[in-house]
Amino acid sequence: MIIEFNDKMTLKYFNSLAYEEIGKDNSETILFLHAKLLDKWIWKKQKEGYDRYFYGYHCIFLDLPNHGDSISEEEFSIEKSSIEISEFLNHIIDNKDIEKVNIVALGIGGSIAIEILNENPNIIDNLILSGLEIADYKENESDS
Repeated sequence: MIIEFNDKMTLKYFNSLAYEEIGKDNSETILFLHAKLLDKWIWKKQKEGYDRYFYGYHCIFLDLPNHGDSISEEEFSIEKSSIEISEFLNHIIDNKDIEKVNIVALGIGGSIAIEILNENPNIIDNLILSGLEIADYKENESDS
């Protein structure tokens, strides 16, 4: 499913993952992953500054599972999210003549990026991480 926003950006889906793309498909692809409880809108300034800062790059702004437009019936976890996003990346690599992807990630998006790197090191070229969450914490029922 594809929804046109303007001549530059479209909302697309891969399985239940929602994403927007901007730029020409090429080997210099950057995947942006947001932090917990946010969605792809957090990258608004990067999208607006595409022509100035990212021109020539293929940029993908993804909603993590159970965030934004990525609706899933399964409970969110770093492990499940890394599997889903790895499948998405393999699909992009296979269908867009891309060898590897660069990832820019915030918070839990960074934890997911590291999981992807651990499981699929051949698909990631560079990682830029900020505000990394280093553990997948679960709240005990007695704590709530």
